[in-house]
Amino acid sequence: MSETPSDTALGTASTLTRKFERDPANAPTEDLREAVFELERQGEWVVQRVPEPYLEVETKYGRKKKIPIQHTWHHKSCGQCGH
Repeated sequence: MSETPSDTALGTASTLTRKFERDPANAPTEDLREAVFELERQGEWVVQRVPEPYLEVETKYGRKKKIPIQHTWHHKSCGQCGH
């Protein structure tokens, strides 16, 4: 495989000049949070909430996401329990 002059160690010239803009309209899936919260109000679902304290950040597509600051341990899959 030969390198072209536009190739660099970080990628091709087109990938280096590409600009990312946050746009919820370009999200690959629709935002289902309102429908989920409505199901919770009706008693159909229980929605787990992110406990305080947390940081609120904007996702790639402009949605808000809560990141917990404490107790961030997650179960690691061992293959035995299926999770």
